Amino acid sequence: MARRSGPPCSLGRRHALHPGVNGRGRSALPGSSTRALALFFLVNSILLNLLLAALPWTPERKTVFNYTARALIGRARSDSWTQMHVALQELRAAPDRLLYHHLFFHRHMRFPYAPPSLFLTALVERLPLDALRVLHLVSWLVLAGTVAICVRLFRQSMAGDEGSTGAGQLDRGAGPVLVAAFTLTFYPVVKGFTLGQIQTWLNLALAAALSSWMAGHEVRAGVLSALPCLVKPHYGLLLLWGLSRRRWRFCVAFGAVLGGAFLVSIAAFGSANHRDYLWMLAYVSAHGESFFANASANGILQRALFNGDNLGWHEDAYPPFNAWVYGGTVLASLALVSGCLLWRPRGSLRASAADLMLAILTCVMASPSRTRPATGLRQSHDPVSRRELRADEQLPRHHPAHRQHESEPPPVLPARRGSARARLPLPLARSLGDQCGERSMSRALVGIMVITLAAGALGGCRRGAPTPRGSFRPFPPLGQRIMVLAPHPDDEVLGAAGLIDTARHAGADVRVIVATDGAAGSAKTVARADLARERESETRRAVAELGLPPESISFLRASDGRLGALWDRGWGRAGDREASSADAIVEALRAAFATTAPDTVVLPMPLDEHPDHRALHHFALLAMLAASPETHPPEVLGYLIHGSRRWATASFDPAATEPPAEGCAGALFPWTQLVLDPAGVVRKAALIEVYRTQVGRSRRLLRYARRAEPFARGEIIVGRRSMSHTRPGVTRTRDGIVIRLPRAGCGIDPLAGDRVRFRFSRAGVLEERLVHLRGATGETMAGRAGQPTQVATDVQVEVDERSVRLHLAADPFFTVPGIFVEVLPPDDARVGAAWAFLWSSHPAADPSGGPPR
Repeated sequence: MARRSGPPCSLGRRHALHPGVNGRGRSALPGSSTRALALFFLVNSILLNLLLAALPWTPERKTVFNYTARALIGRARSDSWTQMHVALQELRAAPDRLLYHHLFFHRHMRFPYAPPSLFLTALVERLPLDALRVLHLVSWLVLAGTVAICVRLFRQSMAGDEGSTGAGQLDRGAGPVLVAAFTLTFYPVVKGFTLGQIQTWLNLALAAALSSWMAGHEVRAGVLSALPCLVKPHYGLLLLWGLSRRRWRFCVAFGAVLGGAFLVSIAAFGSANHRDYLWMLAYVSAHGESFFANASANGILQRALFNGDNLGWHEDAYPPFNAWVYGGTVLASLALVSGCLLWRPRGSLRASAADLMLAILTCVMASPSRTRPATGLRQSHDPVSRRELRADEQLPRHHPAHRQHESEPPPVLPARRGSARARLPLPLARSLGDQCGERSMSRALVGIMVITLAAGALGGCRRGAPTPRGSFRPFPPLGQRIMVLAPHPDDEVLGAAGLIDTARHAGADVRVIVATDGAAGSAKTVARADLARERESETRRAVAELGLPPESISFLRASDGRLGALWDRGWGRAGDREASSADAIVEALRAAFATTAPDTVVLPMPLDEHPDHRALHHFALLAMLAASPETHPPEVLGYLIHGSRRWATASFDPAATEPPAEGCAGALFPWTQLVLDPAGVVRKAALIEVYRTQVGRSRRLLRYARRAEPFARGEIIVGRRSMSHTRPGVTRTRDGIVIRLPRAGCGIDPLAGDRVRFRFSRAGVLEERLVHLRGATGETMAGRAGQPTQVATDVQVEVDERSVRLHLAADPFFTVPGIFVEVLPPDDARVGAAWAFLWSSHPAADPSGGPPR
């Protein structure tokens, strides 16, 4: 009897993919399968989401239906596209600069995609159309194509049942509808689309690869499987899977696409950027992600050990290195990869679509950072993969299909030159391949991965061991021009002596500005004028001991203790108790920024409990907006002097490390630290001793001489940025500017009577808007800084359960590069947060960023 031909990748599919055929040739199970599928859809996709919508703690009563509706009408954001656009612009602006270091440290942006992904952005931007609208339209078509391929996969798995009636017809009609409904109500699929993530495109490529594999087109499947690897390299595991299964055509096609694309990418973007990307991958692998949406083993371990913030999403921050988390992640990834490569499926499941599906799942699950939108393909094909995995179990051995299959002569492999088993029957050839070839190859591949992961684990543990525990982020490059702002004489040493010393030894130009005269210091028996002169002299001596020339320090000599009052009411005049007006302070700082053009500005953080410290922070950020509106802002590092009481009673200990700030100061801003060597700690303690008027008989100030100097980051929000649990967001739309302030935790609390005040410079005049939050809306007063006198119509307010949304009209806010925003609590019981917001010069076509309704 002649052997029946069939696709090589779906051997045995005639019976393995079609369970439930009874001995009389009629289909009995498909109808019940359809009913079970419909029941599961009713419970999982409808009833469960209705229950979530009814629960009071569901945020904004949002369920998957909200995202499904947005996906159907094509409403999407541009998370991936914005990142890729910014990365391409930065690469074009400075081709010799390390792209990933710059994006991570200076732009505070995660860019997780490989360099070849930039070819897509470059191609779209060449079109004579709105690039963002084109990407949104193509993403919607891609989503529709993914749904269509899911339906096709279901039909392919049900193929060969032409003779069945009744339930089989129901299966062929209702089954595809249910599969499409499942796909469009599967949270990762629709959430990834509404966020505007490139994972939507990767889902289509992987689904098409599965469909091609089931149809027997190995080369096409290899090409399609390689495309996601150009964006997310962890899909390269599919190449190892193909090698372990000895699917040479698949491997050759995969390797040709991958190798060719990376060779072109290296030629276009340089090998240094590709090495920089490997550094980024190593860092992300060592730190992982603790955010609750990370469903990988790494995320579970992070939350189990309380390592990092699991409720807030920080785009520019990762949890601290933890050897236990890292080791557990490596072991989990090794177990998953080993299981994928060493598992020996039998019969029709060998190298079948189900086997390939498991390999794709392993790529996703073994990643240390696997959030829900990144798993869009995983369950969207579950009906197909489940049917394939259970096929042999559900098909009885006495089934006629088995007898028919067993009655055929064993299929014979085609002859190959130099092959000793060229004419062996297929089962025997498989057995010999298992014993002689495939098992040894799989073991070799797993052995290589074990050695690589073990070396990485030991290196990661060795690198991470000296790092003090706490939620600190990588310390950014300082650049060649550093400006340090101190509210009082001595704050420059207490907050940043180690940083100044480190920058000076690196050859950087360091400038110090002291805002007040220090006349309200600790020495109560000395006249204010004499104390001010003595404290200024102490500061000059300390700066000289740091190796800075005398011209590197300047004094504004504002009245000590009055900066807060100047910020609130000192605009346009100099009062009797003030040495200068608020306008004069802003102008002095603006001139210093314009002259120096600093790469890094070190200043008090906005949640310092001392009003002079907060006010100097506010003055500085407002001056930055006026000094260089068309350039990228400098790196801003904020030190905390008043507020972190954890070391209030601690004695001097050069080996101790300063922990992250507690309370709102630690919750609203990501923290970094500069680790000093023991000699640097002793040198800082000696510098603090210079301030004899402050140290006196008390040694309390020596607690600031610690092994690490902590600094807050994230005080300038550069648009476009989405709001997170603790950090605000800003978007420029065609109608204006949208700013969202979070209400959770330490954000804004309208019910407590919080107000919002923002100031900006327009045509040389400092203007102010004061927003009173009342119910779901608010009232805005406008005028010059410190004097809002009339009702404004250029600000609309919308308050919901998660945020306060400010929509700033195009006129006048399109004419300014940014604004300074602060939260004003109704009393002094707590300190309100503050940020500077900058937006780009080109509006984004974001349907979700329209005016509030």
